[in-house]
Amino acid sequence: MKKLLLFLILFLLAGVLLIPSRLEAQGQNQLQSGSAPADAGQGSEQAETSFWPFQTQGSASFGYRFTDVTGYQPMYLELLDLQSGPRLTDFNMFSQATTPNPFVDDFSLTMSGLGGDPYPTAQLTVSKNNLYDLVANWSQSYFDYSPDQQVITPGGIPGLTDEHEYSTVRKFGSIDLRLHATNHLRFNFNYYRTSDTGATWSGFAPDYLGAGYTTWDYYAEGSPYVLYAPENDEANRFTGGIDYTFHSWSFHYSLGYQTLSDSMTFNNTTSPEYSFDTSATFTANTPLTLLSMDQYRRLTSPISQFSYAGKPLSKLDLRGSYIYYRYSGPASMDEIIDGIAPTSIAETSFTPYTVSQQVRANVKEPDHVFDQGLTYHINRWWAINTDYRYSRDTEDSLGVFDGLLDGSLLASNGSEATLWRDGLSDFDFNMVFTPIPSLLISPGLSWDNSNVEALYNGVANPAQTLRWNTVEPAFSAYWQPSKRFSLRGDIRTLDNSASYTAITPQTETTGNVVARLKLTDNLSLNDNVNLNSSSLLATGYQDRVRANATLLNYALNPTLSLFGGFSYDSILALGDIVFADGPSESLRDQEIDHVWQAGFQLNPGHRFGIQFTGNYDRTTGVGEISDNLPPAYGPETWPYATGTVFYEFPKAGRLSIDLQRTYYKEQIVTGNNFGAEVLMIKWTRNF
Repeated sequence: MKKLLLFLILFLLAGVLLIPSRLEAQGQNQLQSGSAPADAGQGSEQAETSFWPFQTQGSASFGYRFTDVTGYQPMYLELLDLQSGPRLTDFNMFSQATTPNPFVDDFSLTMSGLGGDPYPTAQLTVSKNNLYDLVANWSQSYFDYSPDQQVITPGGIPGLTDEHEYSTVRKFGSIDLRLHATNHLRFNFNYYRTSDTGATWSGFAPDYLGAGYTTWDYYAEGSPYVLYAPENDEANRFTGGIDYTFHSWSFHYSLGYQTLSDSMTFNNTTSPEYSFDTSATFTANTPLTLLSMDQYRRLTSPISQFSYAGKPLSKLDLRGSYIYYRYSGPASMDEIIDGIAPTSIAETSFTPYTVSQQVRANVKEPDHVFDQGLTYHINRWWAINTDYRYSRDTEDSLGVFDGLLDGSLLASNGSEATLWRDGLSDFDFNMVFTPIPSLLISPGLSWDNSNVEALYNGVANPAQTLRWNTVEPAFSAYWQPSKRFSLRGDIRTLDNSASYTAITPQTETTGNVVARLKLTDNLSLNDNVNLNSSSLLATGYQDRVRANATLLNYALNPTLSLFGGFSYDSILALGDIVFADGPSESLRDQEIDHVWQAGFQLNPGHRFGIQFTGNYDRTTGVGEISDNLPPAYGPETWPYATGTVFYEFPKAGRLSIDLQRTYYKEQIVTGNNFGAEVLMIKWTRNF
């Protein structure tokens, strides 16, 4: 995708440069042969063809970044990943044709973060009036966490390791082309691609299908190992469609094809390798000699999407859509494990083992989504909205299992047919009242019917098959009594007849209020409040979220502007965790976040300016399971400040110096702490 975007850019530049040059050469040949253009008598200025027949403007920012990191650098890379080196921070170019051009009327190119920053992006747009519009996008996201030193882990927490390394990159690219056949008919073509590749290391417990809750399961739970697991995922999507408008009706249809493939391998990092969980006494006697596992899946699907909107009556609006997918393809897994495991829970004797396993499966996933809605305007201040949506997702797979344990056939050998159906009916109804222009009131009600069926070899699994209903009343309002004050809010309550998982809430209430107040022409205040409460009585699960964010802006004059804000988030989760092979454990997850922010911009001179922004984030609370284990995480502190000084040089550009200062502190895992200073010298030139 990156090469394709570069090709489009070069093709565009060649087109706008060579075509005018060729026209100019043709004009010179005509003059030398004695023939003259029809408008030659109107002056030489009109007869001449410009070498660059576009009016172009834009800006470019480039510079060099210096970084100084103390403490645990991998955590700095995980959170910020701003490294030293030259950077093209921004590039923006906009061009419009000044003379008639048969191919291009205008184009633009924008880029940011090139040269090594974690989130580079680029976009190219080209258009010809009433003929076509072309948009190409590309972006990358780097995720890097590569420990180069041991983390000081808190004592008493079994199974905690710093070996969770990864160095991956996710790429996104798309090309959209719209052709204007007529004012009412357009053709669309789209290509989209995303990929995720790189190396990862993670903890993994050896296991195989059919192990069951035996001595092996006891050994696997207490023996996690560090494995090297590179991944390679990619998805491609091709579609072509048509848009047609007829009076007050619009129709859209697209047809295409999509592919999805992902693969991952797992391998032990050393041989023999011992478990990093030293809390179990037997781990010193259970070395892992070999663990090799390959997983692969490839799914393909046709795509069909249809939607419409129109007005059959002056007071009635109709809308609807239908989406169809049908994913299908193979999946496989190959696994070999060699090591030593205890022969009993007593941990008094140990024996070598060898496991080999192969799994081959074929998956079919047809999905249907149907949506139909309408809006009826009873009068100018009263409207009714109804929407019905039905989705049907099916997963039909046939797997073949073949494996050995110490030369004997595994009990799981054979085949299994799995059929999973998920049907959801969703009906929404609400009314909109606008009795006065400054007031909007909207009560509503949603009803959902969910039906999940799970069958194995044609026999229903009661633990995974369930039908339940959800009712959700809602109310929202907006009020703006003056240009200086507005208030918007909504409240929703949810009630499930049954819970499909152990943390699916039975009841839930959410509320949101947003207030905006302009105290003076120069002073404004914004406040946002969010509340959420959910519970599941069967397991004693409760979840409470309370959040508020306030922001104050003050513009004293064109020379000075200030802002300041404070946000507060409180999260509390309580409940019981029921394990399939053991007793339940109590969960308590409590966290309170405070974020202070402030900044100013000062322009004491026509060409000189100073900017400052800063955040101070303080998190308190602990996350723990039962009273037997200490909390896994706790209080954290993370301030981050940026100061900028810039000066505008006449006709030369802007020189700016950015200084960023931050430090990060954890109270429990202190080995993650770091401090950093980042200096960026940047030059911005307009053209």
